[in-house]
Amino acid sequence: MTIAMGVQFEVMFVDPRSGGRVPVGPQVLELVGLPGAGFSYGPTYSALRYRSPLFLRPEALEAQLEEARAQVAQAAELVGAEARLLPLHPWAPAERLLAAPELAGRSLLGRQGWFHHQAMTTELTLVVEGLAPQPVEALAFDAPLLLALSTGSPVWAGQSTGFASSRSAIRHGDVAADGAVDWPEPPRDSLWQAPLEARDLSLDLTWLQAGRRIEYRLADLPGRTEEIAALAALAAAFACAPVPGLVLTSGQWNRNLWRCARDGVHALLELPGQSRRVPAHEVLVSRINALECLVPARSRAVLGRMLARRRVLSVHPPGDQPSEVRA
Repeated sequence: MTIAMGVQFEVMFVDPRSGGRVPVGPQVLELVGLPGAGFSYGPTYSALRYRSPLFLRPEALEAQLEEARAQVAQAAELVGAEARLLPLHPWAPAERLLAAPELAGRSLLGRQGWFHHQAMTTELTLVVEGLAPQPVEALAFDAPLLLALSTGSPVWAGQSTGFASSRSAIRHGDVAADGAVDWPEPPRDSLWQAPLEARDLSLDLTWLQAGRRIEYRLADLPGRTEEIAALAALAAAFACAPVPGLVLTSGQWNRNLWRCARDGVHALLELPGQSRRVPAHEVLVSRINALECLVPARSRAVLGRMLARRRVLSVHPPGDQPSEVRA
């Protein structure tokens, strides 16, 4: 069985002086070209969507991402802008953006204007292809762990939102008037409550059985290509070797996902048959170390640094000692 990995995300264009987003996507798109896969219009002209080819090794994926990043950065500079990989733009208002009609962007902004106004964000989709057929429940357990490790938008307009990934909260409909949320469990009327068996084409997880392909959609885009490639390697390992017999109910899965968005790697996760909730960072360390033969040493080292940094910068940091991922 040959497993291939790839990613999809958006690149923001900002003014180098003011930091505001600028609609230079069409000009940049004319200047960049990548064989096989590459850039296309996003929902607005202030960003381009990038789709990588599929690779067997994360090192090859990272090299491709570096090449793509260099090309788009050079093209953006030629038109007076900067290309940024950011999970959350701190303040850009939607009314200053031009929608891209090529992908029904005007309709999208019309339906989700509140979303773009609240958080000018980019997400990361991890693509794994070539899997053996298996139930989505077997693949779903690790999705909250990927979310916890990728969280990167705890602040909006200079204020803490109470979420390690406020982008996740906004995307699932958990938006308060002041941008802050403080709930012990996911609200009943939010998209967090969708049944696991109905997750196809949803915000978080898609399992395409016919194509033996799974897509993990993470709300926050890391700013380093090495982190993107390491997350793709971890997603491929998770999909290739799910925990045998560890199947969550829809309620458990949604609560775990919501807690990881709120608390990041400090989220307390529910496990089948256990009354004690386990910190996400403990589960992550255990899973990464158990998959040592599937995740290359460089990727494990990057994941270890990501985990250590998020344990220090978490919204709700505890006072315990950092976990260790074997490099």
